[in-house]
Amino acid sequence: MSEPQLEAGERRTAADGDLLAFSPKPVKTDAQAADSTDWVRRKNDIWMDLQGGNLVFGAEFTLMFLSLSLMTIGVGLVFHLTTNEAIKEGPPIRLNRQKREIAIPHWVGGSEFKMPYWGDDFAVTAYIIFLVVVGGYGGN
Repeated sequence: MSEPQLEAGERRTAADGDLLAFSPKPVKTDAQAADSTDWVRRKNDIWMDLQGGNLVFGAEFTLMFLSLSLMTIGVGLVFHLTTNEAIKEGPPIRLNRQKREIAIPHWVGGSEFKMPYWGDDFAVTAYIIFLVVVGGYGGN
C-alpha cells in the first residue's frame, strides 16, 4: 500500500520520525546534479540522507574563526596593556575626604602626554599587520 504524495509544507508522522515536505516536486533543468560539499550520505528515489559535509571545508571554516579570534584577542591585549601603562604613568586624582575637594595635578615638566603605540606610527604599524594577515590567507 503506497502513501499519497506530500504537498509543500505538509508534515506527517512516520515510524522512523516526522516527515516534512519542503517544496513541490523538482522541475527538470537538464543540469547535472552535484554534491560538491559531500553532504549526501545515502539516497534512493524516495529519500536522501544529509549528514556531516566536507571535512576539509569544516576544518578551513574552523581555522578561519580560530585565527580571527586569536588575532582579536592579541589586539585587545596589546590595547589593554598599553592603555593601562599610560594610565599608571599619568598623575593621580587626589580626593580630600575631610574638605570634600578634588585635586587634579598638572603634568610635571611641561611634557606632552603621549599614549604608547598611538600616534603617527600606529597607522603604519596597523597597515603592515593588516597586509601580513591578509597576505597570509591569499596563498591558496
